[in-house]
Amino acid sequence: MSETIVSPFICGEGAEAADEGSLTAVGSYVDWGDRPAIEVTEKLQQRGFDKAFTLPNFAEANRCNGHGKLGELLRREGCCSSHLSTWRAQPD
Repeated sequence: MSETIVSPFICGEGAEAADEGSLTAVGSYVDWGDRPAIEVTEKLQQRGFDKAFTLPNFAEANRCNGHGKLGELLRREGCCSSHLSTWRAQPD
């Protein structure tokens, strides 16, 4: 069973999709049929770290001296190395 796939970017005269009611294109106009509209949600807030979280983890990160220990700590706490750089740059 072969299906006809129509790209909305390559539309020619009389191009149409394989099943009725889905995508049909004529010229440069694309009719998406009865597909639901895309819902746009509001932007999520970035995760913030308070001092109660930052200070103990920063101190533990400074104590890490074995191979892979710092990466293990960062993965466990859900942080990345840029957080350490930011915390080091902040005044106490």
